[in-house]
Amino acid sequence: VSNFDWLIAANEFRLSVEGHDWPESSLQVEASVDDAGTIVMLDARASHLNLDNLRIIRPWLSEELKDLLLDFQPSGVVRNLVATASKIYSDEPRFNVSAELDRVGIAGTSSRPGVRGFSGLVRANRAGGRLESKSTELKIHVPEYLPQVIVIDQADGTVIWKNSNNRTTILSDSIISSEIINSQSNVQLVLYKDGLSPEIDLASTWSISNIAEAKRYIPEKALKPILYEWLQMALVSGSITHGTTALNGPLDKFPFDGGEGRLLMKASVRNMTFKYHKLWPAAEGLDTEVILDNARLYSTENQSINAGISAINAKVNIPDLRDPVLNIESFSTGSLESIREFSMQSPITNVFGGQLDHVTVDGEASFDLNLMVPLKRERI
Repeated sequence: VSNFDWLIAANEFRLSVEGHDWPESSLQVEASVDDAGTIVMLDARASHLNLDNLRIIRPWLSEELKDLLLDFQPSGVVRNLVATASKIYSDEPRFNVSAELDRVGIAGTSSRPGVRGFSGLVRANRAGGRLESKSTELKIHVPEYLPQVIVIDQADGTVIWKNSNNRTTILSDSIISSEIINSQSNVQLVLYKDGLSPEIDLASTWSISNIAEAKRYIPEKALKPILYEWLQMALVSGSITHGTTALNGPLDKFPFDGGEGRLLMKASVRNMTFKYHKLWPAAEGLDTEVILDNARLYSTENQSINAGISAINAKVNIPDLRDPVLNIESFSTGSLESIREFSMQSPITNVFGGQLDHVTVDGEASFDLNLMVPLKRERI
């Protein structure tokens, strides 16, 4: 310690508390202060830092830091930490940090997502940085939109960011796999410092093995209640063998009514059971190509069976998800008996006063179906 510097160091440091052993490690914190006693440079190094054990030092923290620790609830292990900071209280502080992360995480709140089990490397300074992920059993919690935790079996990828005078550019590539979804994505995100909207350029390929499980992760608060209820009812079972997503443009202009950008999502759905309306029979064995083009969701390539009646290339269309109205136009064929059964399971039976169960039919037939369901106004 001198008039302008101080140093705290511990070598071959070990700690055992409540059954938890902190392995032998080294810790060092060095600071330089000015004439007023203000820290102008800080250097911290640690070979092993168990974030779960930060609660040990809680009694010595200020109330503000105690609240911060309680709010974030950090977990995991940081190894080979090297962090330096200078000009700390200036308009342009300098810093440099690098570390190995082993299953680190923070708690999620209504204002931020939480993560547990992240492993990888981080290097960052004022000019930019790099984050490499090699995580297993990664848990993500977004309480604002989803009550349940998202579990990702494997998450590998790299995030690079670069700062310039008026923007931060973030580049990312990732491979994610779980029991339900697999994806590979490339993203460029530009964040402007002068108040302009962020701009994104994303390309992704993905698949979903179980639609019934995946629909639990549709963010309820991001959709109109009636649309969310309809999706939960409609998506009964099936899989998406191949999907692609492309998104580019300024995010504040989405869904790009003026052509400022575009969201284009395509999905190959297989063996799906689709309950499009509570009063009509579900479409079963549905194979379809679904397209989301900005705010329009539609399909024109499909085949399905409804109560024994087959339909090929029906026109299924929701022109604008902001004011969702489901339109179905189909030409269906089958036996007269299957058409009778279909009619008995639908509102058509009311037209015949409920007497269709007394009718006997034979032969083949076909019919056109035109159905419009205003998802915004009626309860499903």
